[in-house]
Amino acid sequence: MNQLIVLVLVLPLSLLSGSPGTPSAQTYNFSREDVRKALQVLGAFEDATLPMLEGFVVLDPEQIKAYDAPRYQFRVEFKEVASGQTVVSLEARISARYMDAASPRSDYRSVTSNGRLEADMLERLNSYLDKKTGMPARGAPALQEQITNIRSQATAAEQRRLELEKKISEVSNFAALTAPALNFVPVAAGGAAVLERPADSARVIFRAEVDDELEVTAEGGEWVQVRTGSHSTGWIRRSRLSQHKDASTEAQEHFVVSREDQKTFSGEWAELHGKQALFVWAQQARDTGMTATSLDVWNYAKRVFLDTYRTVTHLPPNVGGAISGVVVVFTAPQPAVAEATLTDIGEWLQGNLSEAAFTKRCLLDPDEAFRDAQKPILSGAMESVRTARRGD
Repeated sequence: MNQLIVLVLVLPLSLLSGSPGTPSAQTYNFSREDVRKALQVLGAFEDATLPMLEGFVVLDPEQIKAYDAPRYQFRVEFKEVASGQTVVSLEARISARYMDAASPRSDYRSVTSNGRLEADMLERLNSYLDKKTGMPARGAPALQEQITNIRSQATAAEQRRLELEKKISEVSNFAALTAPALNFVPVAAGGAAVLERPADSARVIFRAEVDDELEVTAEGGEWVQVRTGSHSTGWIRRSRLSQHKDASTEAQEHFVVSREDQKTFSGEWAELHGKQALFVWAQQARDTGMTATSLDVWNYAKRVFLDTYRTVTHLPPNVGGAISGVVVVFTAPQPAVAEATLTDIGEWLQGNLSEAAFTKRCLLDPDEAFRDAQKPILSGAMESVRTARRGD
């Protein structure tokens, strides 16, 4: 079996020509005598043995079992088609001992070659002549075939390049499409209706709670269009929105992202354990003249959750579908972690979860770092605990 594998590897299939049992021919830029001498050096005129018939003859495996001791010899013909150009035709004549199961006698029989031996010898001849002269040994037909192959490969490469450029363009367009609008406005009072159309009689999509933040996508007089889902919007009266500065935008001024990484979540939280998550490391911005409060920390974590969700939901399924949650790691001035699943973020963004309900579904560690707006970001007591409890 090892011998068979070696033989199959060294005998190139691309050179097979003609049908089984017919001579294989190739044109060379050498005289008849030069080609004959080269074939003599390569042993083309010698009677030789085959280790096996399989892979070299036109017989099915069951028929091959009845043969052994195979041998072969080439029938060689030369034809000079021009000065210094010769056509070489090879036909491998293979014979093997045939054992008839019904008779104790055996005899040698001819077996039809599948062209593999001929193709190998012609390729060896080509390589030998190339090395001997440093010039292309093959004649015009072979060179034309090579040119055709190169052109086909070039065409395929160009097609591949165009496909890659198209993908790059799609990714660039996606990046522009999914860039966050950074225009979130909190609801001024609870129970504010978000409607299908800018009319009080329109169907209510959901009712926003106080301090819910809605992304504004368009404005028109007394009505403001807000995003209600990945591909849907609704309308709310301008009077129901707070005119103060967006809290999450304000929180962004306190922090900068030091790095991002997508990997398997190895922490203890069962909702994400063993799943792919996007890790975002954030630290307090320097030289802002402001001290981040725990409310700033939570507002910034919410902004990261929303931005990540909008990005991931627009990615191809084989990319975006691999991410199950978001982990925001605050590294400075002191450690804190906010974790949420993409499912919960989506439910919150689409209005199926209030912010209070969404907050309860998140893992906030330590709890007071995110819920007490009057205290600094976090006391230093949790630093050693963070290292022990978080997998990352």
